[in-house]
Amino acid sequence: MSQNLPTHLPAPILSAELLKAIEQLKIEYSTDGADRLIRAHGHTMREIFLLKHGSFERIPDIVIWPNKSCNAEKDLFIDLNSLTLGGVIKVRTKSPRIF
Repeated sequence: MSQNLPTHLPAPILSAELLKAIEQLKIEYSTDGADRLIRAHGHTMREIFLLKHGSFERIPDIVIWPNKSCNAEKDLFIDLNSLTLGGVIKVRTKSPRIF
């Protein structure tokens, strides 16, 4: 039995400058809700519960797939402290930071 994905997802917080930089570097990206949700959780009991009941308050704002010619950490200045690993690092739900 498959589980339907939640349909009410938080809107991404993005800046025009970030999107422009990503596009200039020809980096594949997505702001699609399903792409963002799939990468918003690990496999802890709490995260599976949140996924099943559709109550994630904050999910990643953008998903990027850097290409071989791009060093995303250097070229985009990705804050490694804001990356998530299955809930190891939590972002405050009201934080205006891009996640």
